[in-house]
Amino acid sequence: MIEEHFNHTCTIQTKSSVSDGMGGQTITWTSGTTYKGSIILYSGQNRIKDGVKNATSTHQHLFPYSVALTEANRVVDDSGRTFQVVYVQPSLGNHHKRAELGLIV
Repeated sequence: MIEEHFNHTCTIQTKSSVSDGMGGQTITWTSGTTYKGSIILYSGQNRIKDGVKNATSTHQHLFPYSVALTEANRVVDDSGRTFQVVYVQPSLGNHHKRAELGLIV
């Protein structure tokens, strides 16, 4: 079964914001549900523009059907990498779901 390839411990982070008292907002990310999933590099590129290195990468994420993950969340894996959830595909049966993640650098 696909679950045998769920080799990362992942944690969902949820965004919240509160007033900073000066007309702005302070954004915080709170860790929530932890689960096992797979994170596979799908594409990536490194570019240097105006002397600044810009790295982007897209990853495919497979995770259990029971996990409630949306595009409003972030995912942190067991090596400390943080990913923005770009897209969550509707269920692939009753076993697992798939999402596209963008690495936050």
